[in-house]
Amino acid sequence: MYSTRCPDCSKGFSRKDAMLRHFKQKHNVSFNTTVSEGALPPPPPPPPPQGALSPPPPPQRALPELVPSQ
Repeated sequence: MYSTRCPDCSKGFSRKDAMLRHFKQKHNVSFNTTVSEGALPPPPPPPPPQGALSPPPPPQRALPELVPSQ
């Protein structure tokens, strides 16, 4: 069973580096392997703008009033 296939000719390879070597040599294609492998995570979301409203604080529980005992 092959773990990866050539995107042009569908030849199967057991290792990705072997497929990339084949792809570069047989199909005359050169590319950055880091980007093509999808190894880069998506960028983090941008921070909220300054002055943006923050969520209200959670409501506080009312404490029972203490009545001095007589």
